[in-house]
Amino acid sequence: LQKLFSDVKEEAWEQVEVNFAGVDMEIVKKQQENKMRIVLGKAESVADCTAEEAAAWMFDFCSRERTTIDKAEGNPARIELIKANASANEKFFATIKKFPWYAADRAFTNKFIWRR
Repeated sequence: LQKLFSDVKEEAWEQVEVNFAGVDMEIVKKQQENKMRIVLGKAESVADCTAEEAAAWMFDFCSRERTTIDKAEGNPARIELIKANASANEKFFATIKKFPWYAADRAFTNKFIWRR
C-alpha cells in the first residue's frame, strides 16, 4: 500500500465532509491496472486530554472487549500489528469488516499516532 501511494502528490488528496467537529479527513483514489480501485484515507484531530487519558483510550480501543464485540458482529478479523521499527507512540491495527452479501468484505489497516 505504501509503495502504491508513494508517488501521490499533496494536491491529489480530496477533502471529505465529516459530521464530527474538529476532524479533518481526506482521501485519495488510485486505479490499478485491470484491478479494483483502492482508496486511502487519513483523518486528523486534536484531543484535549492528558497523555494518560490518550493511552487509556488506545488500550480500550484494542481491548479484549472490543475484539469480542467485533466477533459478535460477524467480522472475521481484528488484530494489532507489531512492527519492529515502530515508535512507542504508534499503534497499527488491521481489521476485516463483514459487508452485506452484495458487497465484498473490506480490509482496513489503521495507524494511530499520539503526540503532544
